[in-house]
Order: sequence, then structure tokens, then C-alpha cells
Amino acid sequence: MKLRKTSSDPTASSAPEGAGERHPLRLAHVVGHLTVTRAGDVTAWHTAAPAAWSFRPHRDRERLVAEHAARWADLRGRTVHLRVTHRPHAVGRWAAALHAAAHDPLPGWEDYLLAEQRRVGRLPLDDKVVMYGVSVGRVGALAQAAGRLRAGSVERALSRMRETVAEIGRVMAGPGMDAAPATAADLDWLLTRSIGLGLPAPLSVRPSDAAVWHADDLAAWTDHTRWTAEPYAPHLTVTGLRQEEPVTRLVTVLTMGRTALPDIPGAWGPWLQRLDQLPFPVEVSARVEVREHQDAADEIRKRLDAVAAQVAHHRQHRQPPPLSLARQYEAGQIVGDELSHGIGGLSTRARAWVRVAVAAPEPERLRDRITLLRDLYGSAVTWERPAAQWALAREFVPGEPAAPTGYTRRMPASTLGGSLPAVTATVGDRTGPHLGYTSGTARRPVMWHPWMAQEQRERSGLTPIVGTLGSGKSVLGGVITYQSVRMGVPAVVLDPSGPLSRMCAMPELRPYSRAIDLMQAEPGTLNPYRLIPDPSPEHYRPEAYAGETDPAAAAERAYRDDCAYAAGHRRTLTTDVLSSLLRPEIAGRAETHLALARAVREAPSGHRGSPRAVLDALRH
Repeated sequence: MKLRKTSSDPTASSAPEGAGERHPLRLAHVVGHLTVTRAGDVTAWHTAAPAAWSFRPHRDRERLVAEHAARWADLRGRTVHLRVTHRPHAVGRWAAALHAAAHDPLPGWEDYLLAEQRRVGRLPLDDKVVMYGVSVGRVGALAQAAGRLRAGSVERALSRMRETVAEIGRVMAGPGMDAAPATAADLDWLLTRSIGLGLPAPLSVRPSDAAVWHADDLAAWTDHTRWTAEPYAPHLTVTGLRQEEPVTRLVTVLTMGRTALPDIPGAWGPWLQRLDQLPFPVEVSARVEVREHQDAADEIRKRLDAVAAQVAHHRQHRQPPPLSLARQYEAGQIVGDELSHGIGGLSTRARAWVRVAVAAPEPERLRDRITLLRDLYGSAVTWERPAAQWALAREFVPGEPAAPTGYTRRMPASTLGGSLPAVTATVGDRTGPHLGYTSGTARRPVMWHPWMAQEQRERSGLTPIVGTLGSGKSVLGGVITYQSVRMGVPAVVLDPSGPLSRMCAMPELRPYSRAIDLMQAEPGTLNPYRLIPDPSPEHYRPEAYAGETDPAAAAERAYRDDCAYAAGHRRTLTTDVLSSLLRPEIAGRAETHLALARAVREAPSGHRGSPRAVLDALRH
């Protein structure tokens, strides 16, 4: 016998037939960043800002973990629905912006950019979206009219929760969470990815400017999605429309079993963010009940009493207790001491149900991906696959209940603080040429725009590349130079070791580049006067100054001003070069600077000038 849960019902709502429901979700209303279910449960959704982990000192990492744990402790008595999904990066928009930034690209740039766009499109360029849904309460008497809540009455009831919502917002905005109220676009994307669990991300999103959605609006997310499940099947089948074509994915939901997590921070990194190292995106849903201190203490002490009674029973019969029981007794004493004498809210305990959804188009690839996920955690975490796949998948949808399948993880707030789901690899600016991808915290492409700092941020363009011997500094510099030159920006590379000179032999760069070996070059090759050319007179045409009273005179004046600027630039460069050749104790004297500046002014400052004239002036 097969159980087929189909049609557009992705959640198999338990509402009775004939109830007049317009959609199968338990979610009934969305007002701003608040969601209301048919039973009247209100949840405040917040979107976390990305946080950096790499290139941070150990002390900063410890502080980030402690702050994240403190925010969890501040949510005592509430239930939190943590959701992690992904939003694809617009590769086409990136390529268009990069093409617009190319000033005078070399021939073949369009073909090269098209190849780069295809290459980047095959990389995991998704932006991670981390959202927290914090329980606020119920809308009161309106909960008794489930399925018949009117829009106006819901909004009035929510207004009475203003202070509670504001307090939750202050906690979520604090350090460690850094989360802001979710926008309409965020909630739209969350519903799209939750109901279409495992399906490819849509290429276009629906308009989501409205801040209030009611029952008539929510059916738009469920009409074209179908979930199909069979009893005890290892996965469920999700079918939906993408670009008006049906797409099917097999989805398996794994749940976190026994854990032996290492200390965070450390070489292992945050335990929930570790999923970013997978070469494919996964969906995460965690239901966390942050316990009140007294409730958690009573529950744990009850369990400790049971363990102590078993130990006493063994001793009464003069039998040594089993080693496993002795370890439980010792660990229980530590936990009891934390609850009785713990510092602040870090002794807060929580119950969590952590699920990860893995999707693939074929069963073989799905099994391979599950194996990769389990290998990623090794013996630190066991990922189990319960039989109730349908019920587990429902948990990913906002407003749906938690599945009663066990696998409850009890942990202190400090362990929750080490999850850090919003941590990601933030290297580069996602706008410039593609340089490579990160390794370690997450596998993410790295784009960096060499001249954006000067043109848009009004900052210095000086960018040091630091690394040990053989770390790849020259290779990175060569890649940046290659990309910049193809975009039409001239570059000068000083490479004492010489390998980068072979870039001049590349077919696309050969007609436009020149390699100079300074050890065998002619004298005067680096003459500072020759490095700054004079402006060309044909660039100063009168028609370019048509707005002036005398265009010809204005063009002549601009040409003379630029010639004077070039001469001044040559004198400054020559002074700096000659000063750098002196010993520091001589170059630092005031009389040395005065004499050198006077000699540079007396020497010819034209394009054919020479430092020899400066030396002659110094002798006289």
C-alpha cells in the first residue's frame, strides 16, 4: 500500500475537510515581519547579517561565540525557528557590471567575459540567508476563531504586542546575532524556498513590496508545488514549476543525533556553519526551545537523582557501577554545578531539533551527497535519517509544527553560541574580476575590483598582498594584472625573480606588452623624466572648449597647464628617487632637502631631462 500526499498540498494540513481553507498552510497572515498561524501563534522573523570568521584573531572569535550565546540566553522562555537557505547570486548582473567597468578593453574581451560568466555560473556563488523566527505569543481570543481571523482584527491584536516585539528586536539586533526585522522580500524568499524544498532557485521573484499578506495571498506559494511521499521511503519527491517547466527533486531530511562537538572556536570552526564547506547548498531548519532557568534546573536535577539512585543501588550491593553510569554521574555533577553557580545566562539550557535537507535529481547523487555531509562531520555528529520524512520536511515551512520524532538535543547556551550559522567567507567585493575561491571556512568565489576603492569609495588604492614564501603572492599579482590589462587598464609589474615576465608572451597580451630586464637594459631605461610623458597637442582641440569665450585660447591654456603639471610631477618624482638613494642620516637633514630641491628646479624638467643635470647643479 502506498501513501500519496499530492496536489498542491506541501504540508498536509490537519484542518478538517470542508473548513473552507484557501491554502494548505497553517500560516494565515503576514504583517510586516510578523507571521500569524490559524491557531493565533505569532512569530517575529529577523534576518541576520553575514559575519566574518576568517582573518580574525582568536580573541575576536571567542568574543563572537560568547556574544552569540548571550543572545540565545536572552531569549529564555521562547521558541526560535532557525532557517538557513540560499539566494543565488546574479551572475548575469555581475558580468554586465564588470563589462561596464572596462574602460578600453583589449580585443577578445567579450569572448573572454562570456567564458568567465559560464565558469562563475558553475561555482557555488549563492548568498546564504539566515533567518530567526522568535515566538511572540498568541493573539488572544482571536485564536478561538481559527480559520476565520479577519485582517483588521489581526492587525489590531498585533499592535497590542508592540512592546514585546520591540524587546525581541533589541535582543536580535545585539552583538552576536546582528539581526534586523525581515523584509517582505526576505519572507517571500523564505516561503519560496521552504515550500519548494530542494527545487532550484527561481530566476525571477514576484513583487513583494506589500508589507501585509492574508489568506488570499498565501495560496500563490502552494498552487504549483506538489510533495509526494511513500511510507518509510528514504526521501520525498518535490515537484514544482521553474520557467514554466516542471522540475522534480528528491529530498532527504537528516536530523542531528548524538554529538561530541569539539571546543569552539578552534581548528574545527562553528559547528552549524561547517555545512558551508559542502560543494552543494543545503537547507537547515532548527527548532530551539530556550528553557527558563528553573524549568531546566528541575528537569536536569530529576535526571541526576535517577542516575544517583542507580549508583547508590550498585554500591548497596557492593558492586561497582558501570563505567558509562559513572561517566553520566560525573557529567551530571558538572551540569548541576553550572546550573547552581553558573555565570549569568550562559548556564541557560535549551532543547533543539536540528534538521538538514539534502536534495538531488537522482537517488545515486542523493546518496553521494548524504555521504559527503556525514563525512564532513565525522564522529563529532551523527546524522540520522528518520522514517517520517514528510513530517520532518514540514518543519522547514514557517508556522508548521515540529515533528514528534525524537532526536531532541539538550545543550547549554554556550554550545548554541558555537553554531554561528551566519558566519561566512567574506573575501573580495563580488563586483570585480573572478580571482579564485576560498578554502577553509567556506568554498566561495572571490571577486575583487582593483580600482573600485579609488573611484567609488574615495580611498587609497594601495593593497598589500601578504604571505609566506611560496604562498602564491606572485601568482595572485599576475592574475590581477592579467585581468586589469584585459579590461584596458595599463599595468607595470616589478618582478625581481622574473617569472611574471612570461605574461608578455601570452598571445592576447603579446602585441600590447613589453618585458624589460633591468640587469641587461640600456642606461636610462628607468629615467624618472622619461616615465612621465608630455600631453599630446591633438588632444586639446578648440571644439572641446566650445562653452568658453575663446575656445582656441582655452584649449591652448589647458595644454600649457597640463605641460606645467607634467613638469612638476617629473621634478617631484626625481626628488623622491634621488632621496631614496641617500643614506637615512643624510637624507633626513633639512639642508639636504633644500639643496636637492634647488638643484632639481635648476635642471631641465622636460621629457628628455636627466638626473645627470641635477648632479651637475649640485656640484656647482
